[in-house]
Amino acid sequence: MPAVNLSPIGNGFQFLYPSGLPLNGGLLNTYTAGTNTPLTTYTDSAGTIANSNPIVLGADGRPPGEIWLVVGSAYKFILTDSLANPVGPTLDNIQGIATLNNINATGNTVLGGVGNTLNVSAGALVVSGGNTTIGNDLAVNGNTTLGNAGADSVTVNASTISGANNPTVSGNWTFTGNTVVGDALGDTLSASGGALQILGDGRVAGNKLHNVGSLTGTNPGYIASQTYTPTSTNVTNVSSSTPQQFNVIRVGNCVMFSGTLTVTPTAVGGTFTEVDFSLPIASAFVAGTELAGTCNVAGGGNADLPIGVGTDFTNDRASVFFVASGIGGARTVRVSGMYVVV
Repeated sequence: MPAVNLSPIGNGFQFLYPSGLPLNGGLLNTYTAGTNTPLTTYTDSAGTIANSNPIVLGADGRPPGEIWLVVGSAYKFILTDSLANPVGPTLDNIQGIATLNNINATGNTVLGGVGNTLNVSAGALVVSGGNTTIGNDLAVNGNTTLGNAGADSVTVNASTISGANNPTVSGNWTFTGNTVVGDALGDTLSASGGALQILGDGRVAGNKLHNVGSLTGTNPGYIASQTYTPTSTNVTNVSSSTPQQFNVIRVGNCVMFSGTLTVTPTAVGGTFTEVDFSLPIASAFVAGTELAGTCNVAGGGNADLPIGVGTDFTNDRASVFFVASGIGGARTVRVSGMYVVV
């Protein structure tokens, strides 16, 4: 029993004379394509019952049953009247209507047309071995699996993939080689609603780097370090003051600083002295306890009494306090402290 496919010609057809009358008793002769060698057709999809050759048409000009052609064979059809006189043209190179299973497409292959939709059933399209290239824009809807978690690799060329409308990526991802997340022109990379951010200028920030538990502050906080030279303000018993370069570390919204000021008191002999200095990162203080630190005073005969570093919350700056008790002249005042940006 040969494998067969339905003939595109003859099934349900009504063959007619040129006059338009049914071809009563007409003969449909079937040959191997390009020859006059008879080739059998079949009446059923199993290829078990052969048609007569020629197939004799009924009074209505129709074949008495179905016509099925052997898979892989090409046919030639010649139609005649009951006296074997040709009626109509010879039809050559006819093949059965195939179910598309294995398709070997070479050259330029077009599936669908302009405005058409091409649907492929689940598992019906399998690409294995070699490389498969999809050009231009590829839109994928629904659930999409690329590669097999057990063995396959999926490679995307540089600058060829982008995600819009906040795509969600789950599972564990491993990035090797040079990996750019965000845009070099200044985008911000955010994870978990801003819990961790890499800003466009390279700083690391996030609303979970600070404000944990009872801490308060302005978000987002940063992880950063820098140097700065503050501006000093002579408040009490100071004839001159000169700040040197300070060092600063910021973690979240906690700012740590250390540096040196050269201070010359107006009077000595146990005189309270205050000099203020500006902050590296502005903060809107509301209480005198929001900044604290320590100081050390060298010079003036080493008899001065250091008090510490506190908050000038009225002017949003730091204050250093000591008692000038030694001889006159300049003192080196080393300060360190911490405050919260609010």
